[in-house]
Amino acid sequence: DLARHIAALANHGGGKIVFGMTDEMRFAGVNPYPNINYDRDLIAGVVKKYLEPPFQCDVHVIKSAAGNDHPVIIVPPHGATPICAKASGPMVAGRTTGISQGTYYTRKPGPESAPILTGAEWAPIIRRCAMHDRAAVLGAIDSALRGGPALSTATTDNLKTWHDAAHAAFLQDL
Repeated sequence: DLARHIAALANHGGGKIVFGMTDEMRFAGVNPYPNINYDRDLIAGVVKKYLEPPFQCDVHVIKSAAGNDHPVIIVPPHGATPICAKASGPMVAGRTTGISQGTYYTRKPGPESAPILTGAEWAPIIRRCAMHDRAAVLGAIDSALRGGPALSTATTDNLKTWHDAAHAAFLQDL
């Protein structure tokens, strides 16, 4: 289940998983797995075993006012490639649980981590992939149109400056 949630958050643009809290940020009760040390190595092992391409999550433990420890997994957004399940979860009673090999997940209302099923669900993921790899895409387009070398670093830097300013203005207007 953890691998599915990490994949879904990465494909949704990143996020945080907070253990021991409900979705309403209330205490969820006593930790049913008190002997598990949720650290960067444990989460990296889950990502490496179940997800492709691999990426690194950060892990922090926060202490609530009541003195309870709450591990927090910080999941980065996917890069130029969306995150896919490379292995299925364990078999329980003859059924695969948690995550299914070859499936792409995202966050959906509910909230839930579920497979991507429609073009509308793919659209923001494809947009983030393109934006992540925009310098290479712009360089390839420029090279194809000009028939010459790709964009220079200075041109790419100017485009990034313009993009960042336009994005900031958009967010301010929003």
